[in-house]
Amino acid sequence: AIEENLASVMEFSYISHHDMLGHFAKAFKVSKGRSLREANGARKGAKSQYILRKFAKENDVKCVFIEPQYGDKDAFVVASSLDLPLRTLDAQGANQQLSETGYAEFIQTFTAQFKACFS
Repeated sequence: AIEENLASVMEFSYISHHDMLGHFAKAFKVSKGRSLREANGARKGAKSQYILRKFAKENDVKCVFIEPQYGDKDAFVVASSLDLPLRTLDAQGANQQLSETGYAEFIQTFTAQFKACFS
């Protein structure tokens, strides 16, 4: 059901704060996108930033994802320079209630947040 829900956006490109969407992208067959930072949160260098901006222009990137748990200054700078909207994507599910259906609810919310980039 989730894969079907994401079918309309599977080819679209995006930028995330760090490389946190790899498993989600693989599991649900969506584009992996590119990240502003390394998986461990470290800033990428000038060459990587140049490549990221070039990728964004050549691949019609739709948005820059930010996470509520991290600062968004670098994401704001990149989004502004590329005239892209910022979209919140809560990969940690900080506001998700613990319950028997909690994980299913988290995935539904996460999927909706992901799709918001492309609408």
